[in-house]
Amino acid sequence: MCLKVQKRYVDFFEAYEVCRHEKSFIAVPQNRNELEMFRDVIIPYNLTNSVIRVRYGKRIVNHGGFWGGLKSWGRITFAIDGTNSSFTVDTSPNSRENNCQAMYYKTVFNFKDDYGVFHNYTGLSDKCTSMKLPYMCQRFADQSLTKNLQ
Repeated sequence: MCLKVQKRYVDFFEAYEVCRHEKSFIAVPQNRNELEMFRDVIIPYNLTNSVIRVRYGKRIVNHGGFWGGLKSWGRITFAIDGTNSSFTVDTSPNSRENNCQAMYYKTVFNFKDDYGVFHNYTGLSDKCTSMKLPYMCQRFADQSLTKNLQ
């Protein structure tokens, strides 16, 4: 595969259009190992943003991220490239919108929610137009692997 880092901060749909114009798609991590590889590619660009603020005891830390090529349609998560990623987009009944997935630059460990429960998160599902983030366009060396690009 080939990854091209896009340093512009755009919403999900703008990222989708740029990648589509380049005959590629927003990079889709298939599993945690691939997500780590994507992070290794984009982190050296030092693209700063704040996707989420996390409280660690008394300390608050901003965690940045980038668009991943995952979107929900109703209650179903799908990958832009037609593959089956192990990551999902929030499709809970409380989620009133079709959401897109932002992947964090690093996994957020021991995130304490409002109920005192600790979690580990790799990304955040939110409205596709709610954030402007950097992204990567991905292309397979074998274009036949891409099932649903036009």
